[in-house]
Amino acid sequence: MNTNLQIKSNLSIDDLIGDLSQLDTSTLDYLIHSLQTIRLEKEETSTTEQALFWQLIKKIDWSKDSAEERLKPLLETLKEAEVDTINKFSEQLAQALHRLDGPAYYEVLKSREQGVSADTFLYARCFVVAKGNAFFEMVLQHPEKMMTAENFEAILYLTQEAYQQKTGEAYNFFPSVVYESFFNEKLWKEKAISL
Repeated sequence: MNTNLQIKSNLSIDDLIGDLSQLDTSTLDYLIHSLQTIRLEKEETSTTEQALFWQLIKKIDWSKDSAEERLKPLLETLKEAEVDTINKFSEQLAQALHRLDGPAYYEVLKSREQGVSADTFLYARCFVVAKGNAFFEMVLQHPEKMMTAENFEAILYLTQEAYQQKTGEAYNFFPSVVYESFFNEKLWKEKAISL
């Protein structure tokens, strides 16, 4: 991440702080309070969206044999939901997959299987997310629990299919993070792929 954050007016943080030092205390207090309120609202929204995501993930029917059959109840729910819910699900799925995109998780798969590719790493991460919040959090904290048994690629196309069935149109929502393998700059550092 760039430490010299630029504001839309092209002021650097140092320039902005210099200008802020000219403000009176009550104005600065108001500004700080406003920024804290915005941050808390954003955190609450994110927590709510994560909770909804994991509730929806629980609809996956693990008693079925194929990924498509397992995902059918979730697909039915999403296609009946508001478009905003479909978008939020897509965003949270990308966020969860992105969080598992790191060398610690990749190395576990690599040590257990021959020929791990970017795709197989992604599909294994899909499986971890599909297994639910508790399993996801366990793997997040303990990379050695990373699963190699199943390919759950089908979850990647779920929102596209739900949206298309709902509207008859192509889905064109793009999450804020790239869920593909090796894109998490925080975890992969200089080895990360960047766009």
